[in-house]
Amino acid sequence: MEFESRILYPALSEIADAAKHVAKAIPELLWPTTCVICDKPGEILCKDCMQELPFIDRWRACSSCGAPMCAMQCTECNATALRGFEISKLPFDDAAQALALTDDVFRMIVAYKDGGEMRMGEVLAKMMLSYLEPHLAASLGKSGALTYVPASRDALQRRGFDHAKLLAKHISDASGIRCLHLFEQPVSKDQRLLNKKERFENAMRSIHLKEDTKQIKLPESILIIDDVYTTGSTMFAASIALKNAGAKHIHVLCCARGMDVR
Repeated sequence: MEFESRILYPALSEIADAAKHVAKAIPELLWPTTCVICDKPGEILCKDCMQELPFIDRWRACSSCGAPMCAMQCTECNATALRGFEISKLPFDDAAQALALTDDVFRMIVAYKDGGEMRMGEVLAKMMLSYLEPHLAASLGKSGALTYVPASRDALQRRGFDHAKLLAKHISDASGIRCLHLFEQPVSKDQRLLNKKERFENAMRSIHLKEDTKQIKLPESILIIDDVYTTGSTMFAASIALKNAGAKHIHVLCCARGMDVR
């Protein structure tokens, strides 16, 4: 009996391992992985398309809001531009974005958020993390936290997952910065359908901290994660809410920066 078990159990183990490999292989056979930009088979983002991505030059970007080519004089966060939001200065300390929102980058974001390609989340998170300053990451890892504005209920039902939450999880896991779920699900219009002023008004009405968040002492430093920074309305509203709740230093990290706004 003992001799039989020595033969039988390794065999069962090998069968189980083989079954796992088959289970992983079947989806790839039915739906082969292709590049989300060029459709070349093999990788979710091929090396050629990766090399062509419009990564933002941090040395030429605005040190406050991250706008590309605005290191000397920013056209996006100066006093005149902020007057349209009825604020006199940025409500966060600084912001960084990894990519300019070109057509190819937009295709990546859409594949992730609306195309069900959840594997892109880890790819995008790695790009974002490369734009998080090491000293800031270390500081946030010791005594700070990161958070995100969750998807609305309609968006969550449509997509089947919360894209911002998943990005935050990937970044938290890779950086060691704890992730706090601080915001309510917003009940709002789709920001993509609104102009700059309407986006800010919509965000201020819809972005609120959860009730249990109001009962705790927030970390002094918080990093807000999002996929796309366009007018900044979502990040402005989230930062104001956190500041009002006691946070002192707010930082913003997004995957892409869009500049073409009505």
